[in-house]
Amino acid sequence: MKRLFDVKNFDSKIVDVDLTKRTVSGYFARFNNVDSDGDQIKEGAFMKTIAESGPGGADRIRHLKNHDPNQMIGKIVELKEDGTGLYFTSIMSTNTHGKDALIEYQEGLLKEHSIGYQVMQSDQTKPEYNLLTEIKLWEGSAVTWGANPLTPVTGIKGLTDLSIDELQKRLDHVLKVCKVGELSDEYLQNVELNIVQLKQAIADKLEAEPIEEITKPSFDSKAIAEYLREGLTK
Repeated sequence: MKRLFDVKNFDSKIVDVDLTKRTVSGYFARFNNVDSDGDQIKEGAFMKTIAESGPGGADRIRHLKNHDPNQMIGKIVELKEDGTGLYFTSIMSTNTHGKDALIEYQEGLLKEHSIGYQVMQSDQTKPEYNLLTEIKLWEGSAVTWGANPLTPVTGIKGLTDLSIDELQKRLDHVLKVCKVGELSDEYLQNVELNIVQLKQAIADKLEAEPIEEITKPSFDSKAIAEYLREGLTK
């Protein structure tokens, strides 16, 4: 289904993670840089949408993972502009998505953010870039590399354009997730699926024999964690 809004990725730092208070602070977007789409966000572009839809307004801006409305990971309690960009503080949800995301933030596995937005006004008079002067914000998402390698996909096709080095980096990242405790069964199933897909993609790149499809076990969280950490890291 086609989204009703655009998305834009940012390599934006996390300012603070507090496990006790279950809060995460950071930036959903940055100002004064021209991105790969040839856009630059002007300071002040978010002011109207913050006032109308932010925590002090209608409270309709969501903190998601991978732009998926079924993965609401936190409630935004602070949203403002500063000299760097669009700053947020969220209280992470106690649902499984929120618990997983809080651990990933703490472990440094989630570092990048992306916004779901609509351009309301822009200045297209500059030949070198398009200046976005007013943005309607729908959501801010935690993402990995702008496209999360832990998101289940239906096949290997999306990985074929990556180099072996890039595939190996993604595989290393996914395996690192296995060292994080207290992940949900659903999340661990996604990890397993992506390990299989990444190994297959690497094998195809090396023109090796395709790896055999594995039979998914009955997913007990402790059993699958042990299975992933020992069996698939060889």
